[in-house]
Amino acid sequence: MTEKLKRWDIVMAEFGQDYDATNLMQGYRPAIVFSRDRYNLFSPVIFLVPLTKQLKGIDRDYHVFVDKRDCIGYAGSGMALVEQMRPVDRTFVKRRIGEVSEQRLRDKLEEAAVRFLGMKEK
Repeated sequence: MTEKLKRWDIVMAEFGQDYDATNLMQGYRPAIVFSRDRYNLFSPVIFLVPLTKQLKGIDRDYHVFVDKRDCIGYAGSGMALVEQMRPVDRTFVKRRIGEVSEQRLRDKLEEAAVRFLGMKEK
């Protein structure tokens, strides 16, 4: 994808088909760009948090509910699976579909990543 991507953009990306890893998000799906803008300008890799429409693990600290009303251009609500954030080759990002526009949702996603990585105890 040649379009400049920014943190908090929502994109459609290919996460692959690893049939041996049944617990990892796979396939063509929406995701939130989580890597910083400066990194995104120069790197061929981008860090994405996959989204799912299934409301699973809603009580987990590292799953964040994403309400479509807190986004621009994202048509469905669902869960951001912060523990499945991963680097993806930019060529697997097919298109931008929106952005996380509300600061409180951005803050929740950042807090979930910090907790998940053990950078701050709850």
